[in-house]
Amino acid sequence: MTDLLTSAPTNGHRSGVDPATLIPARRRGRVRIPEVAIGLIVVFGFGLAAVLWQQHATQKRAVLALAHAVHRGDVVEREDLRVVYLADDQAVAVVSRADAAALIGHVAAADMAEGTVLTRSSVLDGSAIETGSGVVGLALEPGQLPSTRLRAGDLVDVVRGPAAKGTPDATGGAVIVRRAEVFAVEPASQSGRVFVSLKASEDDASRIAEAAEAGPVRLVWVGR
Repeated sequence: MTDLLTSAPTNGHRSGVDPATLIPARRRGRVRIPEVAIGLIVVFGFGLAAVLWQQHATQKRAVLALAHAVHRGDVVEREDLRVVYLADDQAVAVVSRADAAALIGHVAAADMAEGTVLTRSSVLDGSAIETGSGVVGLALEPGQLPSTRLRAGDLVDVVRGPAAKGTPDATGGAVIVRRAEVFAVEPASQSGRVFVSLKASEDDASRIAEAAEAGPVRLVWVGR
């Protein structure tokens, strides 16, 4: 007689196995397609956002900066400029490379260090020399200067220096022009002389030039 516990399977199942235990095994093998798709979309979205942010952050624009230091009153020339790149989202009124003409030939409004990014307010509008004014250049020895810190925009009195002995006004000391404006100061040359340009009225500029031809002159730094 056949043992019922070891007999052949009935209704498609082996004997001794509960059909209910097979249901969880089938469910563990299923893949939930909607959840995977949502996960991929989220990952792709974050990746795309990161790429777009990186592109935006690296967008640069070509703007103008100083290739070397300039002083107040210096005329800005093409060789004074160089191109640098700034992030496009910076809220700075810079001058683009295409607008270099807005700077070239204009006068620096202040002392500016090398690398300074320039704006339109970095230079003065209009001509460097107003109508009725003149600029005279002087080649001065160190002893004729009041200070090596003299810069464009400072005010000076021009004083006649001692002339050669036996000539009129050998003692010097007479004030030729008061409160002339320093227009530019060039670095000392190999001879040790410093070239200083003074801005004054046309008559005063001519007077300074005549005095410098006649003999040495000195500058006295005065306050505003």
